Amino acid sequence: MKTLTAICAIAILTGCGNLATAPRTHPDIARGGFVVEGADNTPIDWNGTLLIVVNTGNGFYVLDFSTRSIISKQVITKMDTVSAIVDSGTLYVFGSNMITPERSLSPGGQILMVSSTNLLDWSQPVSVIQAAPDLAIGNTSVTKSPDGFVMAYDTRAPGYADYSYRFAYSKNLTDWIPIGGVFRPDEYTSCPAIRYEDGYYYVFHLRRRDKQFVTMVSRSTDLISFENQRSEYAVLSPVGHPEDGNATTDLDLVEFGWIVYLTYSAGDQQTWGHIKYATYNGSLKKLMALYF
Repeated sequence: MKTLTAICAIAILTGCGNLATAPRTHPDIARGGFVVEGADNTPIDWNGTLLIVVNTGNGFYVLDFSTRSIISKQVITKMDTVSAIVDSGTLYVFGSNMITPERSLSPGGQILMVSSTNLLDWSQPVSVIQAAPDLAIGNTSVTKSPDGFVMAYDTRAPGYADYSYRFAYSKNLTDWIPIGGVFRPDEYTSCPAIRYEDGYYYVFHLRRRDKQFVTMVSRSTDLISFENQRSEYAVLSPVGHPEDGNATTDLDLVEFGWIVYLTYSAGDQQTWGHIKYATYNGSLKKLMALYF
């Protein structure tokens, strides 16, 4: 376990990154529907079955995406804003214990991890990242990389915007070290999702425009210099979809059966939030080609 500090190189961004108005969702991404109440989530391919891991604020539950039946539920005090990844037949779930009752961030805590090979028997929570006293970590996302795993996480720290992304690397999903730069250190950027595909890390990030919260994507080969998307469309946006309120946040995604499932939280960022989904007919690689 390593202590992650608030001192890190600032990431360089290239391309058109300024949004004058809130964009619409790409027309090739189709809205699905309601999944369950909630916000933070990760869809997963579990041995050929589509499942979704849903945050509860004190742990999580695993839901069958098709039947909406609960397969497993874990109560873990203060394990919040969870994310998940499947590797070699094991489900790993990560969560922060730095979320306050007011849904803000308190610095100096830990990122916890539990795992299971059968969704019935779970490991005890272990601290895999210790934040520095001036660093608070909220949402996380983990992807496989060519030689291990990379985590993206949103942070609050002195001298940086609320929030900005940082990154960590692990060979075993337990021992993590900081890598890369700070993504968008001067602008609100929250709810990370990260995926590695064909030489690039694709970093999905929440932007705030015209009182709308939309999800965009940037990419990088080194997590220091980033290329902003070239498409005028958002990955997900509430614009044109009043049923989604003013926010499409907490995006996560999985490629399953030649379809990319994108799960997200629709709501108003204050009083209500539903986990919903959208789909893209094709691979993640093809989806990303729409934006770059």
